[in-house]
Amino acid sequence: MKKLMTLVLAVCMLLASTAAFAEAVVLQDEKAPEIVGKVANGNVVYATAYDAAGAATEITDKTQITLIDISAREEGDALMAAAATSGDFSGNGMVVVEKFYLNVAGADAVEAVFALLDWQNVTAAFVTTNGTDWASADLIVNNDGTVTLKTVPGVVAFTSAPAPAAEVPTLTETIEHSHFTSSVAAKPAPSISGVVIDDGEGNSVKAPVVGVELVVTPVSARLYVEDINIYDSLKNAFNEILAAKSLAELGIDGAENLVVRDLFEVTLYGDSLLAGAFNLKVTFETEAPAAVAVKGAEGWKLVANENIVDNGNGTVTVTLNELGTVAFLTETVAQSAVTSPET
Repeated sequence: MKKLMTLVLAVCMLLASTAAFAEAVVLQDEKAPEIVGKVANGNVVYATAYDAAGAATEITDKTQITLIDISAREEGDALMAAAATSGDFSGNGMVVVEKFYLNVAGADAVEAVFALLDWQNVTAAFVTTNGTDWASADLIVNNDGTVTLKTVPGVVAFTSAPAPAAEVPTLTETIEHSHFTSSVAAKPAPSISGVVIDDGEGNSVKAPVVGVELVVTPVSARLYVEDINIYDSLKNAFNEILAAKSLAELGIDGAENLVVRDLFEVTLYGDSLLAGAFNLKVTFETEAPAAVAVKGAEGWKLVANENIVDNGNGTVTVTLNELGTVAFLTETVAQSAVTSPET
């Protein structure tokens, strides 16, 4: 009965996760895609605004462009709120990878070039002006990692073909495999309540902005990330753990009786990568794991026990001296593969 109950819970979690990906935006950095400025007539042009007659005006002042990611919408913004939960293109064999509001004051249409990091090619764009009805927008996929979009002002959705089904972690793999707890393929990464980079001697150098400079991506979201390196790392780590006879086989010393409770990628962007000696202290809102392993450039390694601090309040502070795929490990229990999912 316990196995059956656990299986039902895990199925519900996986289906809920899949539905959310199909219907809503999936972003790692909580920012709208970047507009690429082009040099024209000696000026950097960030967009072109068109009036009702089709007359064009080059926008050289980027502040004239309103560009807001769906996740950064203001409370009470009815258009953005409606657009956040509408726009299911799965019937057309597509998933949404970006949603954002685009406008230039006084323009009847806006054209701009966007840089995209999505490893899945964006193939179409749609726009809504009321939050519920979506119309096709003009999109040209360029050969340099950018797309050219022309649309009426409104909330825009960039869509792409979903990843191959064969790449999705199957429920059977996750539940039946002894090296994972049952919820790994469907759960989010642990939330972060604090992060700081220090110089290795306890002196703070920088506090990265979570979601922008510091990105934590769970294995459950690997098919929808914007950075192909994150996708590759999580995919490889997941498959390695599945194929191993035990975690010790991966070179994780003392992990013979441990299983993976959480699997996620830790990535730094921007100036945070250059913030002095690398020593990243992250406080996660989760119970302290039995151990933490990181897969970096030289393979899997255990984090030293002194770098895992149980704060006694439902959080744990982990000090990392390298970036990579992080596994929170927990002790094996009887039939650990079918323990109740953690949320």
